[in-house]
Amino acid sequence: ALACGLLGEIPGVMPQYLVQTLTKRMLTSAQLEDVQQSAAEAEGDFAVVEGSSLLSADAAGAFVVGMEDEFWEVRVAAIGSVGRLAQGSRVFRDKAGDVLIDMLSDEIEDVRRAAIKSLAGLRKHLELTEEHLQVVLSLLDDVSESLRRSVHDLLGGIPLTTPTALHTTVRALLLNIRRHSADTHHVYRCLARLGVNLSSLAEEVTPKLLSVDS
Repeated sequence: ALACGLLGEIPGVMPQYLVQTLTKRMLTSAQLEDVQQSAAEAEGDFAVVEGSSLLSADAAGAFVVGMEDEFWEVRVAAIGSVGRLAQGSRVFRDKAGDVLIDMLSDEIEDVRRAAIKSLAGLRKHLELTEEHLQVVLSLLDDVSESLRRSVHDLLGGIPLTTPTALHTTVRALLLNIRRHSADTHHVYRCLARLGVNLSSLAEEVTPKLLSVDS
């Protein structure tokens, strides 16, 4: 767990090595070049520190192994490191989102909570697919009240991009109230944030929610 945690503290790692940590399969030279090119074009990505000793072969699958570890503490540490590194690299962040979403299905609550926390740190940059959104929304029925509230906070800041995504999210939140009435205040606060942040989409979705023909 300590080793996985320390991986998130290594400064200036080249983006291609970061991406390699998320797959056990060695990237080809062409794939590494693509990552380098993407990093060069990514404004604000990690600055490369000369002499970085993290080699591609050593990095292969490092975080995958951590997130598959039998001990939940190791999985939590790996998730935290991925979240921290993703904040500094757009190229790595694009790949890390899929991995973090997958960890929302872990059987251990602390692991799910760690994944939500890491995703929350990236929420301004997240582009959730329909499948990813469904995984996040499924946690609105989690047995843990505090975890559900973390999901409310996450959803309130995610930049949904389509009316369908917003409609699906609102319907799920309303269902959340019916199933867990104690969440009502937090759900309303989440809905208010969505309305403010996604006002143009909200205008399109409101008639459907009210069952009024536009």
